[in-house]
Amino acid sequence: MFKKMVYSIAVMLLVMIFSMISSGCDSGGDESEDERPSGYVTDHVSSLVGPVEEVWVVRYNHPNTEWDEARDIAIDALGNSYILGIANQDPITIKYDSTGQKVWIAQHESDGTPLWIEHFSDGAIALDQHSDIYVTLGTSDAEDDSLVYTTIKYNSEGNALWTEQYQRSVPDYSLSSDITLDSHDNVYITGESMAGSSTAQGFDYTTLKYDSEGQLLWTAHYETLGEDHVGALALTIDRSGNIYVTGPSGTVKYDNNGIEIWTLDCATPGDCQNSGESIIVDELDNIYIAGKRGTSKYDSLGNQLWSDHFDRWESVSFPFREIALDRSGNLYVSGPLKMSDATDERPSSVTIKYDTNGNRLWTVSEAGYIIVDDSGDLYIATAIYGGYLTKKYDGDGNQIWAAELRDRHFEYSGVSGIALDKRGSVFVTGTGGHHDMTQHDEPWYDILTVKYTQE
Repeated sequence: MFKKMVYSIAVMLLVMIFSMISSGCDSGGDESEDERPSGYVTDHVSSLVGPVEEVWVVRYNHPNTEWDEARDIAIDALGNSYILGIANQDPITIKYDSTGQKVWIAQHESDGTPLWIEHFSDGAIALDQHSDIYVTLGTSDAEDDSLVYTTIKYNSEGNALWTEQYQRSVPDYSLSSDITLDSHDNVYITGESMAGSSTAQGFDYTTLKYDSEGQLLWTAHYETLGEDHVGALALTIDRSGNIYVTGPSGTVKYDNNGIEIWTLDCATPGDCQNSGESIIVDELDNIYIAGKRGTSKYDSLGNQLWSDHFDRWESVSFPFREIALDRSGNLYVSGPLKMSDATDERPSSVTIKYDTNGNRLWTVSEAGYIIVDDSGDLYIATAIYGGYLTKKYDGDGNQIWAAELRDRHFEYSGVSGIALDKRGSVFVTGTGGHHDMTQHDEPWYDILTVKYTQE
């Protein structure tokens, strides 16, 4: 999703600035020590506390570029991991097997021509029940300088089965931000598109449905307020096949044919309870929305059941919320939040657990990408200077283990995703690099992925 990109960049910059201040702007070594290693080499230091073991760490840097970034991660039933990223200005998908060996790399192409990215959305990745891979992101169209939705399906061997692009008008500015699949492997994509041929007409949420063969079944637009880029950020689907889309301008529900059922509009984009950065649906088709103004729960008819209000923090350039549900219907929200009852004027990086009635059960003072396992244990992965910090908490908020990974060549880092396989192994991916212009001709960024097992 687009929010992942801007959040990751913001976190990397903040970590870099904080570390330079705390270390007197010392890069931590001489020029020879800060040389960027070649190939898939990683030179890292790990710190493990509790019942966790590091299995492997892999680092990817494209041979023809200094800028490689992870965007999302997915795991198949065999424990293979798939990383969506950007390398050499092109979208790229990397497959690693369960031992961390690189299986294949797929450069995203359209009709055999690389899709050069002049501007792109963060993109997202999903797997179907056959371990086919679907990726979506915004790419540039060289013919008319437009930005278009680009969606690609790969099989498990890395062969592209189909590529589809969506362009609403000419020229256009369309950026896809999220993707999900239903039980029939239909593909749903949302993002933003220009509502006409002039930016003065603003941008709308634009949601698409493809079948598993890449045929476009329908397109739905939700008119947003204002001229800014306030397109959809996230979507989810319920058991009946209804689709829910959220973003700064509000939330909309569609049936499986793309017919609008109801909307929760936001008069001031991004500044109301109906706007969200993340959305999820439970087994009873209740909807949970997490955004800049707080967390809310709605029933399937769009009636608000409860809301936990956050004060807006005006200095948040890149607000971000992660959201997850456990099997008991408890909700987890993670991000930079300023609580309405907080005495400190600054926001806090917190993760909150709610019960089904919206009561806060506990909070921990850190935020990042989150995931919940079948036992109701929570995992949080966040960026630290030079690497990642991953922690596991039980259902009562007690820390079970912590795993710290630092690459000595990284001056800063950002997490892009966390995932679990069926055996409970934990995967974290993201980006790290160096920005010291006195020791390098230009800054560089690499993709770093780590796998942990739990003892």
